[in-house]
Amino acid sequence: MSHLKVAIIDKDNPYGKITTVREILVKKTLMGELDKTILSASCSKTKPPTFRSWTHSGAIITVTCDDDLTLEWLKTKVTTLKTWEEATLAVVRMDELPKLTKASLWIPGKAQADLDEKEVVLRQNPNLHVAKWCTFHHEIKKDPKGHLFGFGIGNEEMGTLKAK
Repeated sequence: MSHLKVAIIDKDNPYGKITTVREILVKKTLMGELDKTILSASCSKTKPPTFRSWTHSGAIITVTCDDDLTLEWLKTKVTTLKTWEEATLAVVRMDELPKLTKASLWIPGKAQADLDEKEVVLRQNPNLHVAKWCTFHHEIKKDPKGHLFGFGIGNEEMGTLKAK
């Protein structure tokens, strides 16, 4: 059953990340393909693809398929999607996702909603490639004032951080 939980990743991103804007495009396009499949004559004789869940967290799309036929349909459709120019999407097992180390960051000070946490880190650490980090969590704290972030950091970046 665990083989039915998969991730949709962007193969052009070293960590497979997909932005929220692109996740919406992927979902919309896939739902259009699902509608076409359900309304097709061949689908009237077979069970249509069905899904248990779809989540987008840490810039990774996670999908749980209802059965093996749905998983095969998803793999076939995702590889042919052209949701944005030069999109190269893939469906991978959860254990094939690029490994990320979870890290927390506290930024004290005024609790402003529009804080660009990666810009703050980059200004203080210009040798880090923070654009590659995945933001899993952001919480604005009032006492003490500041921001708490949870990041996923790839192996290459972790090596840079450990060397400091």
